[in-house]
Amino acid sequence: GFVTTVGETVYFPNKYSEDLKPKHLEVLGHEFRHAQDYDNWNIGFVILYLLPQLLIIFSLFSILAVINPWWLLALLNLLWLAPIPSPARAWLELRGYTVSLFMLNELWLEENLDLTQRRHNFIKYVEHFNHQFTSSNYYFMQPWGIQEKLQKNVEKILQDTIVQEDPIYQRLRIALKASQSNL
Repeated sequence: GFVTTVGETVYFPNKYSEDLKPKHLEVLGHEFRHAQDYDNWNIGFVILYLLPQLLIIFSLFSILAVINPWWLLALLNLLWLAPIPSPARAWLELRGYTVSLFMLNELWLEENLDLTQRRHNFIKYVEHFNHQFTSSNYYFMQPWGIQEKLQKNVEKILQDTIVQEDPIYQRLRIALKASQSNL
């Protein structure tokens, strides 16, 4: 039931393909951020995203070491399968979830919600997105959470200063306005 991006391709579960609604634009924005990051960093993005669990490949050396006592040391690499925090994945996902928050704000602006209403709406999204970092959904990538960082980004979004930090926000704003004018 998860939307995911592999390289520059976004995959949706069937429930999205049947009824893609404007509210799903925040998910598309999130995945667009991942596709842009992949486009910029290619294999570097993949490595950052999969660390530290990617280090499990070193356990394959246990096959080569089976004839000597070093095989036990090589098998210790199986510990990389444990839910070890992943700061790089957390950073990449924070970038994605910040775009999600930005997209939500843009949609709420179209609905003419005032600053107080938007700030109130963000409370549940920040809690929900923080849960993604601390739960098994992303393999406990940041068990202590990143609620403060999300809240800081919400304030940048509400003050519209985030647009100066990264050109992706202006691109998304323009794309959203263009898509709305075509409806």
